[in-house]
Amino acid sequence: MRNSVQTRSCSRCVRNAFTLIELLVVISIIALLISILLPQLASARRVARRVYCNTNLRSTIQAMQNYATSNDDSIAGSPNTTGTYLKVRALIAPGSVSAFSFPGPATSPWDFMGPLARENGMEDVMTENLPRRYDILRRIKSYQCAENNILAGPYSSLPAAQFSTGPMIAQNTCRNFMYLGDVGRLTVPQTEPLPPLVDQLDQPQFDVIAGSWEERLPKSYSPRLSVLGDASMKVFVGDGARYSTVSIQPDYDIGLASSYGSAYSDSGPYTTFSRSWDRTGAPGNLFAAQACTTPGWVDARQYGYRHSTQITPGCAAAPNTYVGNFGFFDGHAESLGDLKSANPFMWLPARSTLTVNSSMHPDVQREYAASIISGKMNINN
Repeated sequence: MRNSVQTRSCSRCVRNAFTLIELLVVISIIALLISILLPQLASARRVARRVYCNTNLRSTIQAMQNYATSNDDSIAGSPNTTGTYLKVRALIAPGSVSAFSFPGPATSPWDFMGPLARENGMEDVMTENLPRRYDILRRIKSYQCAENNILAGPYSSLPAAQFSTGPMIAQNTCRNFMYLGDVGRLTVPQTEPLPPLVDQLDQPQFDVIAGSWEERLPKSYSPRLSVLGDASMKVFVGDGARYSTVSIQPDYDIGLASSYGSAYSDSGPYTTFSRSWDRTGAPGNLFAAQACTTPGWVDARQYGYRHSTQITPGCAAAPNTYVGNFGFFDGHAESLGDLKSANPFMWLPARSTLTVNSSMHPDVQREYAASIISGKMNINN
């Protein structure tokens, strides 16, 4: 009798364990969910890093605007504004251009980072040791980009014993807004001793755009906010990768003698001369085929355009597959595909002209053909 009761009781026991098949089904479902969600999570992280970098660009623009408010509307980062004292020193005392110790917050006439950092109260950028000053600047968080995983070493003209490899400068300004027009070139005060080659004062790397270049600024232009045109359409700073091309990995050149933008500034991505936003590897452009087949060459868009939907879109990827962040003079920043960012109207002051020749990327000529009249683009706003 006792045994029969025990048997009836066990027959009502609740089973509390999974079978092997059920466990495998659950594992399969979890694996499927992970495979679906992981790409979305990775994409969400990239979006978050893009937003973070946009925030840093806006911070840089705000600092520039504050500087302009305090300094007669001047744009920081120009050899004709924050870098004037270095330009004069380099030209009057040419023997000092290789010196690696000089006063002030800037590391070169084109340096916007040092002057703006000082404007924000960062006194440690005032060290006279140039390599130390540069290292401080490139590690300031507000100037960095979360997607910047690139290291840059010194250009061969800099002594490796003093200048080290470190984080690539992540932000570059537009060089075209930093020059003077044909009127108002720098003149050395008569109280200063003039160098033998006084015409060096009109060297384009310091002062005006060279007559042989395709860009022509208004004669009265100077780097001031009030004369650049529609501020919401003009790029002040963007995610850059100077100095890089399809065949050259990023490096840096700074100091009194560094020219044509130094480590900080460059022409826009519409031109083959850009060394921050080299688009020659884009389909249909000059080195598209070679970038994908030549040993050691790459599609250099991967350096500056770091916010693509994919981690690395690949060589000769379609236009606008590579995406970068760009900050405008009015204070906003936005993400733009590489071809959209190459709109010449965003990279030149109002009333400038741009001669269309072999220096302009073929895909840019096709994209903006409607704006080309008699071989020129007139930048009207």
